[in-house]
Amino acid sequence: MLRFLYADELKNIFTVYGSYYDLLPEDGEKIKCRNILEIFRRSYFNPLPEPLNLSSSQPDSIFVMMNPGSSEPRQFGFREPGLPVYEALPLLASLEMVFAKPDVTQYQVMRIMAAMGWNHVRIVNLSDIREPKSLKFFKRVKEFEINFDDVHTIFSGTRTKEREKVFRMSKKKSPVILGWGRDKSLLPLAEKALKFLEDFKTTGIVSPNHPKLYSHPSPNIQTAKIKWLEDILRQLKK
Repeated sequence: MLRFLYADELKNIFTVYGSYYDLLPEDGEKIKCRNILEIFRRSYFNPLPEPLNLSSSQPDSIFVMMNPGSSEPRQFGFREPGLPVYEALPLLASLEMVFAKPDVTQYQVMRIMAAMGWNHVRIVNLSDIREPKSLKFFKRVKEFEINFDDVHTIFSGTRTKEREKVFRMSKKKSPVILGWGRDKSLLPLAEKALKFLEDFKTTGIVSPNHPKLYSHPSPNIQTAKIKWLEDILRQLKK
């Protein structure tokens, strides 16, 4: 039977780093973003290389989820760099990685890492936009794409070089775990991701809502969390 690890224990085993930035439209408020999150087993890199970047290690797995939600940096003195929208693209792959505060979804990813014996997992999202409220997020994405096309997603055709660095892993051995949720508003972004990922080894819990939607790793109900863990581990261990 799966032993469910709680946050206090997981924080002693794993550490989290993220790549945060603000997009600065010419007119309008800044848009808080995160393009990459890295979770490391503390004993894997000791100490972690400085500066931490995408060449530090090839991940055991990459998770693709909806968006960074309420994710926040937690490194003392760090302030997200502000990047004008049309100047951001060549800079995203070389942003500083800083210590980040784990959230409930990342703890769920850590549970998978513990069960699989993984040392390093990378998290990317269908959108970089940090907005925890789903309805507001969908509205912001729609407004953003009207004004700036799809540069908010790593699966944009304009972010090819960055994406190649992020997905530098064994396509046949290292699984990409899909968990962007069940909302059909995500389908346009999900289709872009799936097109890029068609040559990778992908897995996830397919939603009954649509075959291109995948259940989120961390449902609100505890029993559903455990069921998702058991189901995805069964797939990974096949």
